[in-house]
Amino acid sequence: MKRPRYTVWNRAGRYGLVDSTALELRARPCDICGAPPPPAEEKPHPIDHDHVSGRVRGVLCHSCNLALGHFKDDVERIRRAALYLSRDTDYRSVDRT
Repeated sequence: MKRPRYTVWNRAGRYGLVDSTALELRARPCDICGAPPPPAEEKPHPIDHDHVSGRVRGVLCHSCNLALGHFKDDVERIRRAALYLSRDTDYRSVDRT
């Protein structure tokens, strides 16, 4: 199903973007993971913005956008998560006999 162009205009106005900038952002890959933009008939990547200042940061795929939301845009929490993932820990039981 092809999405009507007015959705681009609505998003552009919501974020204070001109239409051409909104369309350019939507044509880019995800700024975090590099996922390519979806085909035109699918829902485009969301435009990411700071919920406090309204500043447009870029475009993210659905998964990366959700991840930032779950981390509440908290940079320190994201750093701790990255450190957690890079640890070399294994809590599986080890047979010590």
